[in-house]
Amino acid sequence: MVRRGGNHTGIRWRVRTGTPWRDLPPEYGPWPAVATRFDKLAVRFEATVLVAAINEWV
Repeated sequence: MVRRGGNHTGIRWRVRTGTPWRDLPPEYGPWPAVATRFDKLAVRFEATVLVAAINEWV
């Protein structure tokens, strides 16, 4: 089971590290679920805002 916010945390980890989705640590949930969530965000143009926010936090 993915904890609440796990997909977004997994997306943040993936964007910050630049590794392939398949290398996502298991604590963020199944990588296909996290990658699908990111794709849905990108379609809605929220990924740009998300990446900008991540860059501010890092």
